[in-house]
Amino acid sequence: MTADTALLPIQFEVPLLPEPPHGLYQVVTWAQDGTEPLRCLGSGIEMRPFNFPGDSGFGQWNAPWCASIDDLTNDDLKTGERPDIDDLEAFEAMTVYGFDHNYCGDLSAAELQDVRDRAARNLARLEQRAVETSVAARLLDDAGTALTANDIVEALGALEAHLAKTQTLGVIHASAQWASPAISRQVLTADGSGTFRTALGHQVVFGGGYVDTLGSTLVASSPVFGWRGPVSPYEAITPTTNQFVALAERSVLVGYESAIAAVEIT
Repeated sequence: MTADTALLPIQFEVPLLPEPPHGLYQVVTWAQDGTEPLRCLGSGIEMRPFNFPGDSGFGQWNAPWCASIDDLTNDDLKTGERPDIDDLEAFEAMTVYGFDHNYCGDLSAAELQDVRDRAARNLARLEQRAVETSVAARLLDDAGTALTANDIVEALGALEAHLAKTQTLGVIHASAQWASPAISRQVLTADGSGTFRTALGHQVVFGGGYVDTLGSTLVASSPVFGWRGPVSPYEAITPTTNQFVALAERSVLVGYESAIAAVEIT
């Protein structure tokens, strides 16, 4: 019997990738950021309108400056309405997790820690994408019928117009496929925080979770707020097979006051 003298390949441990530098999380204002368990899991969070729809609480008085009281009619009455909050649709929390397991029943301390680290990294790297996908579906539903535009420049311009009409410094949500076309047309500037800004200062988010959900549609919203609990680690061993599994999970909720407009690039 001849011994195998071939050298075995050298194994290289690929470094863990960092968390994504772009996406929805770069514009979220966290009302709760991993400090304590979420208390909104059961029924979600209702965004009570304070800024929208503002037109119902605003008016213009057109009576003559020197008109007498007797000359005024009911049409001259200064009045308005507060937004109706009886049928608000709550934003629901979601739970996301990262998973990993050991190889070949290896229960060494180094292998177990590697499994824990990989599970935690899977959560950190892919959590934002899952949240973006969920938020995108809600954005499309809330924004209603989308306008149409011929290209990214026209789409951004239309959304800026709608944001301007509501007097809102907001967020424009777009699939990652539109980043290069927008930048090549020089209609955006990098703000140094992982997002880009339009000519009027609105933040533009290019999300990986928006690719399949938003596609060719861009949606403008009011500022985005979020709640997320701490990362909770779990692990277990199956004694009969020496299989070790690890989970890292957290619950997240992201919402906004108003989805202002949507534009589809055709």
